[in-house]
Amino acid sequence: MGTASKPLQQKMQIAVLQTAFLGDTLLSIPLLKRLAQRGERVALICREGYGALFLATGYVEKVFEIEKGSQRSYSDALQGLNIWWTKAETRVLLSPHESFRSKIFALRLRMSGVVTIGFSRWVYTHGVKRPMPLPEALRQLALLSVDPFDDKNLWRTRLKEFSMFQELPGGRTRSGDILPVPDWASMRVAGLENINREQLAVLTPGSVWKTKQWTEPGFVEVGKRFLAQGRQVIISGTADEAELCESIATQIGGGAKSTAGDLSLLETARLIAKAEIAIVNDSGAMHLAAAVETPLVAVFGPTVLDFGYRPWSNTSRVVEPHQKLACRPCGLHGAQICPIGTHVCMTMTDANRVWQAVLTLIKQFRS
Repeated sequence: MGTASKPLQQKMQIAVLQTAFLGDTLLSIPLLKRLAQRGERVALICREGYGALFLATGYVEKVFEIEKGSQRSYSDALQGLNIWWTKAETRVLLSPHESFRSKIFALRLRMSGVVTIGFSRWVYTHGVKRPMPLPEALRQLALLSVDPFDDKNLWRTRLKEFSMFQELPGGRTRSGDILPVPDWASMRVAGLENINREQLAVLTPGSVWKTKQWTEPGFVEVGKRFLAQGRQVIISGTADEAELCESIATQIGGGAKSTAGDLSLLETARLIAKAEIAIVNDSGAMHLAAAVETPLVAVFGPTVLDFGYRPWSNTSRVVEPHQKLACRPCGLHGAQICPIGTHVCMTMTDANRVWQAVLTLIKQFRS
């Protein structure tokens, strides 16, 4: 499994390489959090635009942003890392990301003497078998279960115990309910959460993958019901989703407004942190809500919980199609266009089912 194992020295600096889309990167928070709790100096290599949010968590001291497709940005990150590592006795790279480009980046660092840890026995100094049946947040924590870490056996035990309670892949019971998030794996970010929540509901109808988007009429109906309860309604999204969000806000009426394209990622996190509840797709916004511990209802369609990307939160509900569909799942990430042209996995989920999940969640949160 690479070079001989030995305990890492005290003056260690760890870089985490995670250049995936927002959702996967947010699911790295439990890993970053545990490293920070160990007292390690941590840097994060992530996609462009994510850096300010992760610096605000307090779990990383340095961020190197990558512009996807730009070889120059990878070279700049490598140069910046070498400067950051100047005084480290031991340089360590943890790589939860499995892309070809990330592996090449890790190989270059390994050849320069960096201790590298990731999900491949031939690429990294220490290879870890990726525990696919577990939720993604726990898969990433498996990187701590190798010989260089002196508490590796603790992490092996924790992951094994969670596996024993898990009856279905993705962290679920046999009935399909999602298991509670263990305290030792929490992604709660104390520096971003808001204990003084407002009578506010945030709806995030967009997704990088179009088939993951629940229906526009569904979001409109749920938004109107929140207004009837006396809540303010804000539709949140990226600049690319501005037209969709504005359309939903207009149809809801009653003072509902869209902030799509107006807020940075960090500002969006703080907005969601003020809300009593968020309605989301299986998207980065779902994991953003989990990080700030805002109760959330997530609508799943083309993707399934077996993949391991459930909301990593104890105040959440997932609404899925109530009938088994031969076409579901249609891919790991969904798709831009429904492969069979019906989008039935989302259209069969009506506002009543989502609203029932809302009422159940609010009751739980207030009890």
